[in-house]
Amino acid sequence: MLVRTWLLVAVVAAVPLLAQDPPPPHPDAAAIQEAIEGFRKAHKEKLEQDQIHFVKLLADKWAGADEKQRKEIFDLCDKNLKGRSQPVKDATVEALPKMNGGDKDKDAETATKLLVDERGRKTTEENAQHFGNVCRALGKLHHPKGMPVLLKLLNYKDFDIIAAAAEGLSGYREAGLEVKREIVGELLKTYTSAWNAVANNPRDNNLKDRLKKVQSSMEAALKSLTGQQGIEGADKWWKWWNDTGKKAKAW
Repeated sequence: MLVRTWLLVAVVAAVPLLAQDPPPPHPDAAAIQEAIEGFRKAHKEKLEQDQIHFVKLLADKWAGADEKQRKEIFDLCDKNLKGRSQPVKDATVEALPKMNGGDKDKDAETATKLLVDERGRKTTEENAQHFGNVCRALGKLHHPKGMPVLLKLLNYKDFDIIAAAAEGLSGYREAGLEVKREIVGELLKTYTSAWNAVANNPRDNNLKDRLKKVQSSMEAALKSLTGQQGIEGADKWWKWWNDTGKKAKAW
């Protein structure tokens, strides 16, 4: 019996496994690789217009890139953001939200990390428009690791950046209720503070300007996250929050 068993094992082991056909290459595979090589050359030769061209092109063709190609693209995007050219930085920030997906959304996580790193650079803090675009790009990716950065910016010194952070946070509309509840609570703290400051000092034009900068972004974010379209004004939002919103099991 033992001899027969060993013979059977030997026969089975000798039978070659049927080779599985590899998946066909994506129709854009060759074009993507060519674009990556062009992107590399653009950095080697410091061709800013080509860096802009290729980051936009590869963002549009992202779905066809394989894992290795995506890593190469991210590495080149990192070089774009670490460079000095503002147009190149702007194009990269615009492109990164398109570079999402991957197993367990790891591409969105990588893109988010690049944007978080860019937010921390001194050159970003010195350029309000670029800073705001980084906030909005984080919201388009709406990855969990981007949320704490945006929440912290609701207390930033520049009210234009606060408005941009609110716009970014509106991108988390598909998150779970507990996540949205946390975001809405923080939005309301900032919005109500600016609202009450004007109510208590109606002649202070500086306070009015601050409220004006954030009001439309706050309103849009609150409506997007809660689905409540008929509420207007921080005082009414605060009432809804205390009476209904923070206790509700669904929005």
